Amino acid sequence: GGTIHVDLEGDGTWVTLQVADDGPGIAPENLPHVFERFFRGRGVRAGGSGIGLAVVAGLVEAHGGAVAVASRPGEGATFTVRLPQVAPGVRRIFAGPSPDLRCRPIQSTTSANTGTGEHRDDGSDRSNSRG
Repeated sequence: GGTIHVDLEGDGTWVTLQVADDGPGIAPENLPHVFERFFRGRGVRAGGSGIGLAVVAGLVEAHGGAVAVASRPGEGATFTVRLPQVAPGVRRIFAGPSPDLRCRPIQSTTSANTGTGEHRDDGSDRSNSRG
């Protein structure tokens, strides 16, 4: 097991999220491709479909931001996501709940039989069985 560091900073205009690890790093020939759909790295034994980072890049870019990766083999990798604090074209940012918005607490319940649960927002407990 390695270590993962997460850092979030804002300067009033941009928000920057960095996620860094001290793992094996990414081979230099793989770096240009990590944000491509279905790319899994050559010679990498990790699971997954290779779509996660492509989805991240698409969402970030759709909101006017950018993603980047820096890595050296044997020294881990650092992924950086940079987003505008207010997306381009947005006139008003969310400043809190609307007075007509009714919020209820969400309860988490666990079924004694299966150990699985169902999250409900109406305050009632219900197991996963029907009947």
